Amino acid sequence: MAAHRLHPPPATGADWPPPLSAAPPRTGRWRFAAHDGRVLRVDVGWPQTQPPPGGHPFLLALDGNSLFGTLLDAARTQGLRPGGAGLGEPVVVGLGYETEAQFDLPQRARDYLPPGSTAFRALLADELLPWLARLLPLDRGAGTLIGHSFGGFFAVETLLAMPGLFRTTLASSPSLWADRPAIAAAEAGFAARLSPLPGSIRLLLTAGDLERATTPSADPALAQRLAERRVVEEAQALAARLRSLASAQLEVACHVFAGEHHGSVVPAAISRAVRFSAAPACPEFPA
Repeated sequence: MAAHRLHPPPATGADWPPPLSAAPPRTGRWRFAAHDGRVLRVDVGWPQTQPPPGGHPFLLALDGNSLFGTLLDAARTQGLRPGGAGLGEPVVVGLGYETEAQFDLPQRARDYLPPGSTAFRALLADELLPWLARLLPLDRGAGTLIGHSFGGFFAVETLLAMPGLFRTTLASSPSLWADRPAIAAAEAGFAARLSPLPGSIRLLLTAGDLERATTPSADPALAQRLAERRVVEEAQALAARLRSLASAQLEVACHVFAGEHHGSVVPAAISRAVRFSAAPACPEFPA
């Protein structure tokens, strides 16, 4: 993506000084080189307070090129409210790619969907999370994974395949349609993987109301995609199936945002995820 150039107002013709940095305070960017050769961009925002005895809670967003800024603003703004943050201001991590584009479409498809999602999940567990814990004092038992679309698929599959990796999971508009058999296979063994956990985990599924299969559209191609993908219906069905486990180790919430589509729902989902991750006993949101 070409960089935008700043031009002075045409009427003045004056020379302008270079712009100052607009980076938010207490943020940094690192280049993470994994053992398999892939390179990830890691944006991090940290609190101004000292860590609790067990370390800071943390929120990790996939598609960090696009989601990091929104997540950072939501976490810091909600942390300003007295008594509003059950865990205090968290560390915020955006896991992205070496591009100025919002999304690296080929790489996110490779990393977030099968078969590559298995290797990417191992990279998170074995390399990235330990690296982050060396960078900052993190509470590995108070982590939240946030993913949207393909990232939402990865978040769901990670919860089912490695339920102890994160305490809380947000899957925003998860693209479960991308590999329904893989989700079914992971779901089949989930109860057995969940039962040995010493604590409980939580899942928040969200979507936009305009992602329903029956949403009318003047665009026949869009209408067909909505009918085939069934984003809302499949998220709600997954929530119902996981609730049927009736496990005290799993809390499942599902929320559909009125008037939002696949792109516009992201800020609302992220805001809700911050609340959900911070509350020690979050009330269930309506489906």
